[in-house]
Amino acid sequence: PGLGAFAGLALAPAGPGPVRRFEVVARRADPESSPGAPPAPPDPRLVAAETLVQHLEQRQAETNDRLTEVRRGHDAVTSALETAEATVAAASRELEQATRAADRAQAALDAVTAEVARLAEERAEADRVLSALRAAARTDRPARRRRRTPE
Repeated sequence: PGLGAFAGLALAPAGPGPVRRFEVVARRADPESSPGAPPAPPDPRLVAAETLVQHLEQRQAETNDRLTEVRRGHDAVTSALETAEATVAAASRELEQATRAADRAQAALDAVTAEVARLAEERAEADRVLSALRAAARTDRPARRRRRTPE
């Protein structure tokens, strides 16, 4: 009973623990790895193939890194190209608009220049007519000088 009874616990009676059995197993020695025989040299073809595989794995990893870098560069260049093409398209539209505006301005300039030339000719003709009329008026008019009569 002891403390277990005091706490109200029913404890199983303590008996002997489980029996553990250990077996000793002897290892067999490998005939290739016996201490008396030196290790056999590796097959040179196997060594060459392993070296080649390692070298190719390293080159593949480097090439994959290079591919990633080239793709990033390609993406950046493609983006820059698209931006440049958009800029060129916008500039082309602006150039067309400016060309049309310049053509309209040239047509207006030509029209105004022709109008100025026409008006200059009309003015020159009007000046000739005015001069002729003034000259005719001087010759057609009798002298209107007052004569003073003596008083």
